[in-house]
Order: sequence, then C-alpha cells, then structure tokens
Amino acid sequence: MNLIEDAVAVTAGPSERTPLDRLLGNLASEIYHASGLWWLEDSFGWRCAELFTVDVDPDTRVFEIGSAMDWTNLCRDYPLEVTWGIQNTWHACTGRHGKWLIPDWSQVSRDFDAVHPTVPGCLGTAGKVLDLGDGFATLLAGWDPDEAYWLRGGSRPSEESTSWHQREEDNLWVRGTGKLPDPQV
Repeated sequence: MNLIEDAVAVTAGPSERTPLDRLLGNLASEIYHASGLWWLEDSFGWRCAELFTVDVDPDTRVFEIGSAMDWTNLCRDYPLEVTWGIQNTWHACTGRHGKWLIPDWSQVSRDFDAVHPTVPGCLGTAGKVLDLGDGFATLLAGWDPDEAYWLRGGSRPSEESTSWHQREEDNLWVRGTGKLPDPQV
C-alpha cells in the first residue's frame, strides 16, 4: 500500500476543508517520527503504510498555522464562502447557524507553496468555531497536525521509504511490514 497515492485517491473529490493535493508526512521533524500515522484524523482503517521522506526546496514558501489567529487570518486574506456546501455538516458539529468561510486555495497558492498546521496550531484550533465578523465564521476541520499540504511544487518524495504497520495488540505504529490479517478469513 502506498499511503501517499491512496490518500490522494481518497481525497481526490471536492473538499470543503483541506487542499486536495495532500502529501502525508511531516514538515517540522524527520519522517521517522511518523506523526502522520499517529495523528491522522480519518484513517480509513489503514493498518500498514509506506512513508517517504520529502525533499523540500529551500525557497519553499510555507504558511504556518501555529494558532487560531493564523487560521482566521488565512481565511480573511483569501476568503471563499462555502456555506452552501458545508452548512449542514458544520451545523451538526458545532450547533452554529450562519455563513462559513475557508481559504480559497487557488488564491493562497499564488503566495504560498504549502500550508503547515503545527501540532499546537492544529490541536489548539481544530473543531473550534472562529468568528470572522460580518456573520461569517470558520472551522479548522479535516487537518492533521504537523502535516504539510502542498498547493504547488517545492517538494518531492524521495526514493527512500520506511514500512510501518499498526500492531493489533495495542494499535501502536511500529517500523516494519508486520503481518496483516487475511481479509478473506
């Protein structure tokens, strides 16, 4: 299983939350920590993964989400109203009736190559209704901590990879291919 290809295939439809071209892995620390496996919001039942290091161009322009203010600034600076597409879902999650904004990724990509929610930025912001004024609000939803979301070039998966699997007895991710249960049983 190639985690990158599978994740892109799963998220290749319209998305109201995150940029579509997700490159799973982390930007702030070495891939060996595999934070993308530990903090993946929607795992789709994955039990094994092949992780690649990412070679990042030193001139890459990255927008860091380190706080709720960073996310609200991104939404204010590059607004895209998505009320029509997410009102029911976000109302069910938050109880809020009203208009919703997210960043317009096509506009963000003019100024940044990637968006990176830091661990504190993501965990301290995710799921909170953030008021933007004029009846608008936003929500950081569908993001994984310490994961880079690439909007443009600037990164390439290296040819080196590491296999990981999730142990059945304690659900911990460990290096190595492991033995997965036979799906036919």
